[in-house]
Amino acid sequence: MEYFDGLSLEKARHERGFAPEEVVTIVGKLATAVEHAHARSILHRDIKPTNALVSSDRGEVRLIDFGLGILVEEAVARARLTTTAHQMGGAYSAPELLEDPKCTDPSIDIYSLGAVWFWLHAGKSPKGAGIDEVIEGFELDRDLRTVMHSCLLAGSKRPSASALVIALRTGLRSLRKLRAASELPGRWHR
Repeated sequence: MEYFDGLSLEKARHERGFAPEEVVTIVGKLATAVEHAHARSILHRDIKPTNALVSSDRGEVRLIDFGLGILVEEAVARARLTTTAHQMGGAYSAPELLEDPKCTDPSIDIYSLGAVWFWLHAGKSPKGAGIDEVIEGFELDRDLRTVMHSCLLAGSKRPSASALVIALRTGLRSLRKLRAASELPGRWHR
């Protein structure tokens, strides 16, 4: 395994914070990692701020700890799903995964990405929060707020990892245009 010089997302947010553009970039890189895993029939099942690393120069992001992940192939899934269930990431886990720890729907990872994205802006998980009102207050354009909200919807209404990556790339371009026009406050990097 390669050495990665960085901090957990949780620690980096606490120590340095992130501008809105950085947040979208980080979530986009995490979504790309999830897209890569899902294309190979692998679910992470435990995406949370402590399972993501950000490099010291903030240019790289790594999704780590696939320990609760599962290879979703019919025979393997049947064998794995008969084993003892593990408690997932709690505040960042999709409701259906908490209800059924044997759940193998890829949208559970999308919920977790949305929950981490929400946390990066709000400093708290979306569990128990009036998410609609909170999301409206984020320094994001309407399209990105809609994408974040869609990640936190019921499973069948969440975007795929591929659709999320595309939406985040599009949103990042919009944020950069706004930054260039000086329409968004805050500190900006890259």
